[in-house]
Amino acid sequence: MKTERNTVEIHIRSLILPVYIPTLLIMFGYGMIIPVLPLFARSLGAGLGITGVIVSMRGAGSLLFDLPAGAIISRVGKLPALVLASAAAVIAAVATGFIGRLVPLALLTVAMGAVHVLWVLSIQTHLRQNLPSHRRGRAMSLVGGTSRAGWVIGPIVGGYIGKLFGLQVVYFGQAILCFAALIVLLIGSVHYRSWTIERKGESFRAPGIPFLRTVQGNWRAFLLTGLVVITLQLLRSGRQTLLPLWGERIGLDVAAIGLIFGLSRAVELFLFYPAGVLMDRLGRKWTTVPCILLLSLGLALIPTTGGFLGLLMVSMIAGIGNGLGSGIVLTLGADLSPRRSTGEFLGMWHLMGDVGTMSGPLLIGAVAQALGLQVAPLFIAGFGLVGAWLMIFRVAETLDKDKL
Repeated sequence: MKTERNTVEIHIRSLILPVYIPTLLIMFGYGMIIPVLPLFARSLGAGLGITGVIVSMRGAGSLLFDLPAGAIISRVGKLPALVLASAAAVIAAVATGFIGRLVPLALLTVAMGAVHVLWVLSIQTHLRQNLPSHRRGRAMSLVGGTSRAGWVIGPIVGGYIGKLFGLQVVYFGQAILCFAALIVLLIGSVHYRSWTIERKGESFRAPGIPFLRTVQGNWRAFLLTGLVVITLQLLRSGRQTLLPLWGERIGLDVAAIGLIFGLSRAVELFLFYPAGVLMDRLGRKWTTVPCILLLSLGLALIPTTGGFLGLLMVSMIAGIGNGLGSGIVLTLGADLSPRRSTGEFLGMWHLMGDVGTMSGPLLIGAVAQALGLQVAPLFIAGFGLVGAWLMIFRVAETLDKDKL
């Protein structure tokens, strides 16, 4: 047992430079624009409905690129896909910093979503390839944890940069971080052979297996567990949209909103590794259900707040829930994916998650426009209750306990 534990620790340590540090930098950059994007759209003249549409464009980009991303990874490999993703992120961020109209902003936000899904799918495919089920939760939660570390620092830094220098300057900061991620990735990959070498006897793509056949062979996973993922991603994207809009409603500036995001993300950092341990020892349901319920509660309480402290408290509740779900979408997808068509399966898996990501801002914008912003959080939280019920009663546990 001691030998196995040491082997796993060495393997995870070898991922720090080529996987975890670049992910931290990429997500730091993405975190910077979380509090900025809705306010940037508003500054360009967008109403609540149009703001929701523009925020949803990142989800739309992921949704449109999920299947192509899976195919790209299967054909060119994980490392080239990561290089492409980080280089494209630099270009998109710089271009966004120079624009001043809504349509280009929407299109570049779509590009950011496409880049993001290519990065995440490449990392997920690699960890699926090299780790067994009972070790996967911790490795995936570390990906989620490094992402959250970036999201802790990013919104705070982005908020203050936006306040002091202007909202568009934040995008130039994102470009610098994405370029740094590319450099670290290239340096780390020089001494990391697992990017290109698979273990003997394992093939993660069978030539000629189309997406349609992948869906047909795994329809139960997509129908039931996929619906849970849709609701979870809907809650997460709803949180990113509602907090800036409600903060603006109650008179907070972009720096205060960024600080709320950063502090709530900080709570998540204390939970990402315990969440991975729970996933690997007890099962995936032990983190998924509390994650969904606490996120729903945090969103439902947003309309009760009237100032910085109140909004911070309910954001903390949502942060605890989201921390418990660190890496859960990645882990569930890896658990369920077949060996012979991993890239294609994960492309479809992320497509379902991105339906939720894109739907959140759209639903919030539509409900806020029709019934008022205070109704939108309750509406989104209701979907969370449905997702929790499905996970408890309809979804089978995916942890392979026979190998514990």
